[in-house]
Amino acid sequence: MNRFLRKILIRIGSDVMRVLLVPFQSDLQMKRCSVYHWTKVFVRELTAKPGTHVYWPIPRGQRPPDEFLNEQVTLIPIDRMQSSPYYEMVHLDEGLIEKFHSLHGDYVVDVIVSYKPMVTQLLKRRLSPFLKGMCPPVVIAHPFLLAGSRFGFVDEDFWRMQASGMVGLNVFSNQAHEVRGLDAIRPFLSPSEMRKVETLGYYFSAFDPVRMDKYFVEKPREPITICYAQAMSATFQYADVLEEMDLLYKAGRDVRLLITTSSEDGYKFPKHYEYVEQHGTLPQNEFLKKLHEAHVFIALIRDMEMCSSMLEQMYAGQIGVLPDVAWARSMTPPGYPFLYRGKTEMRTMLRHVVENYWDYEDLVQEVREFIREKFDAQKLCSEFATKLDGLSQDWIESSRGVGKGLMEMLAGLETLGVERITWDELVQFVKKNSVLKLNLNNIKTKGDTVSRWAIHWTMQKLGWVDTCEDPMPVYVRGGVK
Repeated sequence: MNRFLRKILIRIGSDVMRVLLVPFQSDLQMKRCSVYHWTKVFVRELTAKPGTHVYWPIPRGQRPPDEFLNEQVTLIPIDRMQSSPYYEMVHLDEGLIEKFHSLHGDYVVDVIVSYKPMVTQLLKRRLSPFLKGMCPPVVIAHPFLLAGSRFGFVDEDFWRMQASGMVGLNVFSNQAHEVRGLDAIRPFLSPSEMRKVETLGYYFSAFDPVRMDKYFVEKPREPITICYAQAMSATFQYADVLEEMDLLYKAGRDVRLLITTSSEDGYKFPKHYEYVEQHGTLPQNEFLKKLHEAHVFIALIRDMEMCSSMLEQMYAGQIGVLPDVAWARSMTPPGYPFLYRGKTEMRTMLRHVVENYWDYEDLVQEVREFIREKFDAQKLCSEFATKLDGLSQDWIESSRGVGKGLMEMLAGLETLGVERITWDELVQFVKKNSVLKLNLNNIKTKGDTVSRWAIHWTMQKLGWVDTCEDPMPVYVRGGVK
């Protein structure tokens, strides 16, 4: 959409919103993270509407595909980090804090989406250290809620840290995830604090059916192929899955095991596993084609919340033999017949599917439709963008701490006949018309500290519209080109 058309739409009253994303994964492995893929779709949906600007922190040297970038997106270079889930969840990039500091930062925002639930309260304090309650609303998007024992420390310590971050607005990957998260933190919060834990009633997903359909290939009739598409690690009980496959093979079943993951090709198989086809870091198009070639998969992991690759496998026509736990039930339609309660039942179901896969074509189609309806990232991200828009506007209307002096001062712009003003020009206007002598890094008016965000919000309250086409605000009066 060209700039002229954007300005027309802005003039007829489009809402505006500047969004900061605080990323979860920020090291060299970022492009293998499902949250990164969800973020790409989220950015695309946010900027599909004129009047939205997104600040997207990206590790130095990396760049998202051009299809997710436009003039409404500003990439913020940040330092790479070690690939440690725990470290990622508790780390705040200092450069990011400086760029969005309420007094001396480079940018202003209306709402923040953070993938770091453990540091939410710290994030607010660091961004607005002298003005309590004046930080933009922070929505915590929980990428997962792994048990602390996986990181090698006590579970109670993990949940205690998690609890402090969940006081605020939360978004989860599914309802089972939400229930588990609330149950886990309840022992560590007082009743009054629990009342401050809010959810938006929205669930996010990294699943993209359009991308999946693009690489559809017809399944071979035989041999039946069992697919493993998760990380090759103890977390997903990789060795146990291979053992179950070996039992089928030794029992004389005509089966093949397809291993295709984004993990490095660091695992070697004994030579007698001639039925194994293994791929390490396949390009996305080849990876998705391979998913369509397979027929069935098993999941032995019980302690998790969501697995995007399993959604992709089921949407590609694979029948999943899953544990009968909350996260698996949330990923399958009611009455799904292949949820097991024990190892014996799992083996019975697996052999049954291997021997009767083609009898379940109707089930495969039902699961595909269910996943498309419930987990389509584009649909969910569009809904989330609408919720954020309303949230940011509500915050502008209800935010306290914007002094009457600032409101009266900025109202003087209209008296002077100003119809368009850049951020730098606005700061100079505030300096010139303030009682105190100001500098860019310490904005004060009539003795009260006023954050840059307060100036931004006050302009919107007065009816000025931010074009959101540039990294820094450019305000136009309502109805003005």
